Amino acid sequence: IRDKETERKDVNTDKIEREEEKIQIGELKSGINLGGLCSKSECLAAQAKSLVWTNIGLKECFTVNSVDCDDKTFLCPNCNNPVKSISHVRFINSEFSIRISNDSNKDESNNNLVAKGNQSKATYLIRPGHSYELQATEIKQRTNVLEELRLRSEKAMDSDEMRKLVNTLKQDGIKVVTPKLKGGDRINEKSKNDYGGNYDRMFDIGRFTILCKNKTKLDTAVQVLQKADTFGMIVSEDKDYFNNQSKTHHRFHNIKLFVPKHEIYIEMQATLEHYTTLKGHSIIENYELSHLYYEVIRAWDTNNTEYKDLKEASDETLTKINDIICEWMSEKNIARMADRYRIHLNDGIVEPLQLKGKTDEDFKQSIPLKLAQFTYNQLSQFKPKTLKGKAIYMILFNYYKTFIIGEDKLANYSDIPTILQDARIKEIEKEDTIILQALETYVPLHATNEPFLEQDNEEGKAFDCHEHVIEFIENKCDTNQVMIIQGKSGSGKSLYGRYLEEKLWERFNKQADTLQQQGHIPVFISLSKFYNKSDLKKNIDNDITIDESQLILQALQSKSKYIHEDIRDKFQFVFILDGFDEVFRLYNKHNDNFTKYFYDRFKLNEWDAKVIVTCRSNALSEENIKQVLIGDNNNTSKLYLLPFSTNQINNYIEKFVNNIRDKSKSNKHKVNWTVGQYDDALKKYPSLYKMVQEPFLLRLILTVLPSLSKNHYIGVNISKAQLYEAFLNQWIDEHVQDISQKLNELK
Repeated sequence: IRDKETERKDVNTDKIEREEEKIQIGELKSGINLGGLCSKSECLAAQAKSLVWTNIGLKECFTVNSVDCDDKTFLCPNCNNPVKSISHVRFINSEFSIRISNDSNKDESNNNLVAKGNQSKATYLIRPGHSYELQATEIKQRTNVLEELRLRSEKAMDSDEMRKLVNTLKQDGIKVVTPKLKGGDRINEKSKNDYGGNYDRMFDIGRFTILCKNKTKLDTAVQVLQKADTFGMIVSEDKDYFNNQSKTHHRFHNIKLFVPKHEIYIEMQATLEHYTTLKGHSIIENYELSHLYYEVIRAWDTNNTEYKDLKEASDETLTKINDIICEWMSEKNIARMADRYRIHLNDGIVEPLQLKGKTDEDFKQSIPLKLAQFTYNQLSQFKPKTLKGKAIYMILFNYYKTFIIGEDKLANYSDIPTILQDARIKEIEKEDTIILQALETYVPLHATNEPFLEQDNEEGKAFDCHEHVIEFIENKCDTNQVMIIQGKSGSGKSLYGRYLEEKLWERFNKQADTLQQQGHIPVFISLSKFYNKSDLKKNIDNDITIDESQLILQALQSKSKYIHEDIRDKFQFVFILDGFDEVFRLYNKHNDNFTKYFYDRFKLNEWDAKVIVTCRSNALSEENIKQVLIGDNNNTSKLYLLPFSTNQINNYIEKFVNNIRDKSKSNKHKVNWTVGQYDDALKKYPSLYKMVQEPFLLRLILTVLPSLSKNHYIGVNISKAQLYEAFLNQWIDEHVQDISQKLNELK
């Protein structure tokens, strides 16, 4: 606002004219900006006689004249050489004044005041021979009294000037959301946290939000606002955060209008409809997330090095969320981020350990705790469906896993299936390669409900073992949770356990891919590995108790360090406890203070699980089976594996031959026998007939049969000991040749 007395002064003496600059070199910022000509003649800016600008910032008092006579150095932003003279001053987004300081009649009255105002942009000439005092201060409300501030804001928002402006925008199809005044509690909180208890920096007590359908409408709305003087108001601050990123990366054009009649600033914020997070007007999923997250971290000013990384990561996460909302991030990158979202991800978020046992007072005193609680709640409750929603979820989840939970810890229970499947593969490849090979030639087993006797003809009573087990697992109405599978040594109990595990994982993954209800997670547990560890042996020998109540948990933890106790109620399991007969002596050695029944002793009732136990026939007495494996559960299912039938043997031989043929292409040591050759060879050695009915021995026999037929006469009896010896010798020969070949390749 120019001083009227000053405006009447002689133009040739003290008047300084405002000008609009056509060309700008250098960045203009809030406060005082000085413009002049570069002193270097070679500089392109000097050759074009263009003004170059230097920002001084906000100053209470800054003295300047046309020639820099106070040894102040202003450098050209184009060539970094001194500016030889100052000819212009431009005030940006500030309350400003300019006075003559070297006039002979200088006094403190308005006679020396050239201009003062609060326009968002005002440019003045600096005439030679004069010195000027410049002042540019932060825009503030004209009152620091809360009730006065609210009263003035309310009147200004409902003023004729504001109504005319709003109606002009609406007539062009632009949506204007009239604000409701913030409540006193909310104002007090923000004033205290952000402005040290001062109210004169509060501009959003009532903020108009202008929502535009597209960029053209937005530009139109901004142009109308920038000409607010036609409605009797002054544009005092004009910040373009739509084309230039704000600190938080929200995308909007922000203009502060001064309403002289009520001496109050009113904030106007213009953006696109699909960028807003305003309640009742946003199309963004979980639109409050960004604002609530900002509210947690906005007042966090920490010099504590312990939380420095967390603070920086929190600020960065907020900007990334807003990058998605406001599309600073490209559509392609948003889609790529969204693709990482998995169904059911939010159903399994792990609660941070730091939240356990904390009180409301603890959360009030700690922003890190508030952040942990906020992100945990958001990730647990937010179920995004849109591309942006999924991308935002993954941004927050990555922050949660890295900075709240810790990268070396489990952040989501939905990772457990993948972790256990990877552990299973490593376990089989490293420790049980024979089982891995046997699975390639697996033939379905047959079983009965009664013990098998060699003189019995069980063909009419036999059924498919696997189908029967699957029915047991899927029968939710059956209260029976336990199945006992018995069979002779080598009948395929352990192999079937691994086969069942493999098939259940396939079913689980298929259900997950088709968004069906989660299936059972199979866990194969070799009981001998639990009981036969050297330290456990020592404990038993010294009558120190093994904690069998933790057997299941410890078995799971041996597969992954990420597994904790609270996994119990997160999934349905099928526990395959293999080889109970192998550990029965150690199991039974515990004193009588322990319950006999394995289900109670292992505390399997704490798990949502079906349990399958394999045990060698006749290894336990009927009484032990009753007490240990059945207990009081008379409904326990029992299966008895049958020896291979002729058809099963033939099917196995065919699979074995095909498997050997495939592998022989890369292994010259393998013998390529046909199915007929194996059939003929087996008929020549009747002593092998009973052995081939056992899956384990059948594989052993087929492996060494080509070499056995060379070293034994037709019809001769071949014992199991000779069979094992032949297998061992062949295994050694093949591996020695493989090692020799590899050594030769290295020479």
